Amino acid sequence: MDDTIILTEVTQLRAKKMKRIGPTSYKYVSIVSYDGVLTYRAELSKYHYLKCFAIAKDAALAIDKKLLENNQDPVNILK
Repeated sequence: MDDTIILTEVTQLRAKKMKRIGPTSYKYVSIVSYDGVLTYRAELSKYHYLKCFAIAKDAALAIDKKLLENNQDPVNILK
């Protein structure tokens, strides 16, 4: 799937069935479906970080910011 497509931002993740659709060109960002709603999922399990975005670039930027907060090198947009 193309990373430039705008999907839906899912704000409430509780009690929703998640299905992995596929990876994106960004590290730690994937396309998932929550109860049939497609979204970009940014996840860093090491830091207990999980958030969904409508735009893949926003998810990648969030990953980079979280890594910088934890004194790690960015891996996507800010590198």
